Amino acid sequence: AGQVQLLETAKLRLEMSLEQVRKENKKELSQRDEELEEVRCNAHKKVKALECQLENEHEERTLLLRERHEMERRLAEYEERNHSKNHSDQEMLHRLKRDLKRTKALLRDAQTTIEQSRTDTPNKALIRQLRNQLEDAECARAMAVKARQAAEGEHTEALATLEDATRARTEAEERASALMRERSQLQSQLDENEEELADVLKKYRATVQQLSNEQMSLQEQASRVAELESERATLREQLAELSTRVESMETLNDPNSSLAVKRLQLKTKELDSKLELEQTTRSRLEVQITRLK
Repeated sequence: AGQVQLLETAKLRLEMSLEQVRKENKKELSQRDEELEEVRCNAHKKVKALECQLENEHEERTLLLRERHEMERRLAEYEERNHSKNHSDQEMLHRLKRDLKRTKALLRDAQTTIEQSRTDTPNKALIRQLRNQLEDAECARAMAVKARQAAEGEHTEALATLEDATRARTEAEERASALMRERSQLQSQLDENEEELADVLKKYRATVQQLSNEQMSLQEQASRVAELESERATLREQLAELSTRVESMETLNDPNSSLAVKRLQLKTKELDSKLELEQTTRSRLEVQITRLK
C-alpha cells in the first residue's frame, strides 16, 4: 500500500509538472506571437514609410522631368528665335555697313566738291547743299553706329539668357539623377527588410513546430509512464497477495506458488526498468523544451 501511495504521489507530481510545462509553453508561445506581431507591425510600418517616400520621390522626379522638358522646349524656341534674330541682326549690320560705306563715299565726294568750290568761283547755294548732304551723312552714320551698338547689346543679352537656361537644365538633370540614386537605395533597403522579415518568420515557424513536436512527445511519455506505474502497482499488489499465500503454503512446499512469485518479481523488475527509461526520456525532453525557450 505504501508503494502504491508513493507511485500515486509521483504520478501526481508528474501530472502537475506536465501541466506547469504546458502553461509555461503556452505563455512562451503567446509571448513569441506578440513579439512576432510587433516585429511584423514595425516592418509593415517601415515598408509603408519607404513606399510613401518612394512615391514622393517619384512625384518630385516627375515634376522635375516636366520642368526639364518645359525648359528644353523654351530653350529650343529661344535658340530658334535667337537664330532668326541673329540672322536679322547680321542683315541689319550688313545693311548698316553698306549704308556707312555709301555715306563715307558721299562724305568724300562732298569734301572733294567743297575743296573744288573753294578754288573755283564761290557758289553759296552749292556749298549749302553740300553741307546739308554732309550733315545728313553724319546723322546717318551716327544712327548706324547706335543701331550696331544696340544689336551687339541684344546679342550679348541673348547669350547670357542662353547660358542661364543651359545652367538651369544642367541643375535639373543633376537633381533628377540624385533622385534616381536615392530611389534605388530606398528600393534596395526595402528588399533587404522584406528578406529579413521572411527569414524571421521562417525561423519562428520552425521553432514553434519543433516545440510542438517536443510537447507531443512529452505528453506521450507522460502517458506511458502513467501506464507503466499503474501496471507496476497492479503487479506489486499481485506480488504481495502471492507472497502472503506463499507464506501460508510454505508448510506444503508447493513449487508452483514459488514459481509464480518469481515470475511476478521478474516482471516487476522489468517494469521498473521500463519506467526508469521512460522517466529518463521525459527528463531529456523537458531539457530540450527548456532550451527551445
